[in-house]
Amino acid sequence: MRPLRESLNEAKLNLPQEYIDKVRGEASENIGLGGPSRQDMMQMQQLLGQIFQIQRGHEDELTELGIDVIRRFYGPVLGDIELDVKIVDPNDEEKKEMAEKMLQDNKEEENNDEPPVEVELELEGIEDDIDKRKLINSVMQGEAQNVHDMMYDVREQVTEITGNAQLLDMYMQFLALNRKFDWDETVNLEAMMEQMPEMANAMETEWEDEDEEGEGDKPKIKARVLDLPMLIHETVKGIYELIAAGGIDPDPVRAQKVLDATDTLADEQEDIRYGPFIAKDLRDYINKVAENIPGAFDIDNMREFVFGRLVEMPSQQFVQIITSMLMDEEGPAETIAKFIKEIQEEFDAYSQQQIPGYNDDDDDEELPDGVEDDYPEDDEEDNELLQFMRSGGGNRQEPEQEQPQKERKLSSMGRNELNGELNKAIDAEDWPRAQEIQAMIERKGGLPKANESFVRENLEINESSIERDIEEWESQIEHVDDTGMVEEEVEELIDEISSWFNGLDPAQPSYSTAQNWFNNFIDQMEAFGG
Repeated sequence: MRPLRESLNEAKLNLPQEYIDKVRGEASENIGLGGPSRQDMMQMQQLLGQIFQIQRGHEDELTELGIDVIRRFYGPVLGDIELDVKIVDPNDEEKKEMAEKMLQDNKEEENNDEPPVEVELELEGIEDDIDKRKLINSVMQGEAQNVHDMMYDVREQVTEITGNAQLLDMYMQFLALNRKFDWDETVNLEAMMEQMPEMANAMETEWEDEDEEGEGDKPKIKARVLDLPMLIHETVKGIYELIAAGGIDPDPVRAQKVLDATDTLADEQEDIRYGPFIAKDLRDYINKVAENIPGAFDIDNMREFVFGRLVEMPSQQFVQIITSMLMDEEGPAETIAKFIKEIQEEFDAYSQQQIPGYNDDDDDEELPDGVEDDYPEDDEEDNELLQFMRSGGGNRQEPEQEQPQKERKLSSMGRNELNGELNKAIDAEDWPRAQEIQAMIERKGGLPKANESFVRENLEINESSIERDIEEWESQIEHVDDTGMVEEEVEELIDEISSWFNGLDPAQPSYSTAQNWFNNFIDQMEAFGG
């Protein structure tokens, strides 16, 4: 059961304590709940300086690269959404103005915490609206954090643009360290923005008249960010914000009350904390249901379309089904399967109209939301549904040759489903399984470099090489006291070891071993200098 809300204005994540405890346990094991250490802070500062120096002068090229990645992964849901997103200098005036507006809006929402009692009494069911919005915000933040590895799809282009093969690894190292702030309950996001507005990334969504006649509104995502990871992060968050717009109550009084209770910077801290886990669990649940629906994974951005349908549900029903999905209960599976099949039918109907010689009296049928005119033609050879329809239908024939069970299952998957399975294997650090999936994707027409590079690097990591490095550093450290090294020599040794550690990839299985050793080394050197 979900806990009862203590007060109307208590916009805490209202989920079963069992789930909250599960998330905290995973966070404690994988991230840590104590916030970044002094060594982490030093490393982050060093990395940030290096990142800014390497990407300086290449901001426009990296921006275009980031937009290309976003359109590649989210094309069907983007449609004609305008992307006004840019990587800018920390002191960019437009970014500072957007950050100041965020702070001002936050103060206004916090000042609206005590509405007139009579207004509260009129808003029956407002508690469910608040719970719904909190869950939606958590998904938005979680999806934005969970897609950073899309950058691996353009590793070679990042290197070509900047001339530095290590920049992408630096991005990922910084992101891994930055996540430790998420669970530091002493951090105040509003105070940090006020103290260092130049370090804030800013995003907002807008709706503009599409033409002079005012027919329809054209959405726009506007973001001013500091680097490539944040461009992807903020843009994906904007995509989900636009999807979630369908869940905002048309009553302005009710809608404002919900936003005041859920969309403050204090709320955002909690959303950032729990969001990645919530988004991942919902992703896994939807994928589990989709595995039993032939062709489900052939729909690009299937999960985003399912989320759009969930958002349209009444608040109480939405909260109940999301909570049940997070608790991995069987009940929601029927509803999710129904949504997926409805989406399939819409895409099937549109795809049929693109078949040469196909005629229908209803040629002007409105396209499903987010479907572009060239959708099926861009990737015809990979669209199993389209090939099935062009072949005249009928039952698909199973291969006559007997194959091992696991291989047969992989071979029956489309590329999108295989990519989903690959993400699961990477999350579980099951590198042999990831290698199997990688080989199958390559046989089906190519693996996005996002996962190809990631899997290859982890498969090729030789943990003994890191252990040998550590042994060599240990031998040098032993001589610190014996040889009476002067302060300059000690500082040089620290710099050498820090450079070695900063060059490691946090995604490597042996990274945690190196990190623990490095932290102990820094403590040892501080004691030596004390």
